[in-house]
Amino acid sequence: MRIKPQCVTCLLQWVFVRGAVAGNQALLFDVLRHLFPIARTQTHEGINTASASNKLVAGLRDVMGDVSRTYYQTLKKKNNENAARLLDDARDFIDAGSTAKGKLERACQVATAGNVAPLGTPSEGFRFDEVKEVIHGKLKPVISGDVYGAIKNATRVLYVTDNAGEIGFDSLLISKLKELGCHVTLVVKEPLFFEDATPEDAAFFDLNQQVNAIVTVNGVFVPDEAPPEIVDILKGADVIIAKGTGNFEALRDEISDKPVIYMLKVKCAPIAVNTGIETGNFAVIVDTGANSPN
Repeated sequence: MRIKPQCVTCLLQWVFVRGAVAGNQALLFDVLRHLFPIARTQTHEGINTASASNKLVAGLRDVMGDVSRTYYQTLKKKNNENAARLLDDARDFIDAGSTAKGKLERACQVATAGNVAPLGTPSEGFRFDEVKEVIHGKLKPVISGDVYGAIKNATRVLYVTDNAGEIGFDSLLISKLKELGCHVTLVVKEPLFFEDATPEDAAFFDLNQQVNAIVTVNGVFVPDEAPPEIVDILKGADVIIAKGTGNFEALRDEISDKPVIYMLKVKCAPIAVNTGIETGNFAVIVDTGANSPN
């Protein structure tokens, strides 16, 4: 997705507050002085929004290092534990679908409702109330496109994760992909990337035993910036599943030769305009690449 003017200020705020939450307060002006010139280089049409985010995060680390590691490790532990308590009920909800198509769509809706990380700095573990609402029929994420049709004949799926805790609900969808005979490669972040899922979080939910391979990326997965071996996996995939805002921004309008299934909460106006889905809604969007808006 191409960057918009308001994205630059939003990314600055997002990176600054997430990095400053537990860092050396004496360095905050240094952080700003370092980030502003980086942000200025990203104020051009045609720049990938997630690529700009990665550059700002790298700039933050140049000044502060990973000083907020303990804060986010504690937060992610709570996220994982909170999600784990809901998995049995979520699994029952998914398996209550009357067909393979129905089960897959329910699994997508549960995974999508787990995408609750705020744009501001999270102050406590995510409770995943939205997942509870899906389970009890009070919330139904929008499904735009034929999810089952995009997946049923796929051999290889590249699954790009988002946050800790949330990845537990991804495991339920991945189990359905495996039942359909899919070879699944999971993409997680290298430690430490705020509240995002890392190999440790995948292992918490036994995903290392469930998927065929796990690969790590340093920052949001932007194809033009990824290592060649991961680009090769991307090229060999029949379908990509991408969770959350950052991965939407990284991949939207970048993939044209295969379906991409985006699962996210629409949290900002640029994504609402891009998708045609109102801010605040949870959505499963099947993008064939042919007609996606710019």
